Amino acid sequence: MPKEVTDTLDMIWKDKIQNAPALKQYAESRGAIVAAVYGEEAQKAVMPAIQEFAWGMYDRKEAKVDPSTVGIPRP
Repeated sequence: MPKEVTDTLDMIWKDKIQNAPALKQYAESRGAIVAAVYGEEAQKAVMPAIQEFAWGMYDRKEAKVDPSTVGIPRP
């Protein structure tokens, strides 16, 4: 993805979404906690779930591509 696109998305999360009252109200009404992270912090937070999903599919022969070939290390 072009850097200007990711920079714009990061700005939107930081300046608009992260502290949006509507997001807070939505989360609270469902017993959730708002953790509006973006950029590298978001990638780091979600990587364990991505790894488990990708490698689980690969190990069950549900995926044809070895996750390590696309930058997803085995957990």
